Amino acid sequence: MKLWLKYLGDYHTDYERLGEQGSFNYIGPEFASAAASPSAYFKFYAGEGGLRVPLIFSGPGIPQAASRSAFSMITDITPTILSLAGIDDPIEAPAGPMTGRSLINVIEKDTVIYSDTDVIGMEAAGQCALYKGDYKLTRNGRPYGDGIWSMYDLSTDPGETIDLRASHPALFSDLIKEYNNYTAANGVIEMGINYEALNEIQNKYRAQLVKVVKPWVFGFLAVFVVLIIWIGRRRKRQVA
Repeated sequence: MKLWLKYLGDYHTDYERLGEQGSFNYIGPEFASAAASPSAYFKFYAGEGGLRVPLIFSGPGIPQAASRSAFSMITDITPTILSLAGIDDPIEAPAGPMTGRSLINVIEKDTVIYSDTDVIGMEAAGQCALYKGDYKLTRNGRPYGDGIWSMYDLSTDPGETIDLRASHPALFSDLIKEYNNYTAANGVIEMGINYEALNEIQNKYRAQLVKVVKPWVFGFLAVFVVLIIWIGRRRKRQVA
C-alpha cells in the first residue's frame, strides 16, 4: 500500500498536508469504531455502524426541514429519484428489475414502506445481514468479526449488544432460512470463515503488480545475460 501511494499513485499521507491535493489519509479501525459509536462496527462490516447512515433529499416538492425515521435501503434511492422525476414505470435494466421501493410516502406522509413481514437481506464481501421487522440477523467476518451468526432486536438494542440467538432459537432458525432463501435467489457466493476482504484486495493488487513488473524483470535479465556473454567473449578475444 505504501509503495503504491508513493511510487505509483502519487499520493501522500502527510498530516501537515491533510486534505490537500494528493492527500490519502484514513482514520484506521480504532477511530472508525469511535466515529460510528454507539453503533457496532464500522464501514465494510454488517454491524449498524457500517450500515446505518443519514440520508438527505432536497429539491422541489420535498418538505423543508422535515425529519423522518423509517427503514430504507440504498436500493430505494433510485426508485425515489425516478418517482420525483415523474418516472414511475422505468425501463428494466439489463441486470434485471430494481428491488428497491420509492421513499415518496416516507418523505411526504411520514409513513413506512417496509412492514414487519418484509425480509431484506444483504451481503458484501462475506459481511451479512438480514432484517425482518425489529429483528436483525448478522454475521461479521475477519479481522474484527468472528464469522458467527448473531441476532438482535434493534428496537431495544440498536447497539447490537445482546445476542438473542440462544434465547429465541425458533426465530433465529426462521431468519437463517430466510437468509438462505435470499442467497439462493440472488446467487450469493458463500465466503469461507478465513476470508478477509482487505487481504483479498491486497493479493489481487500484488498479482496485478507482478503482471506489470514481470516483463520488465525478464527483459532486464535477458539484457544482463547478453551483456555478460558479450563481455566474456570480448575478454577472450583480447587475451587471444
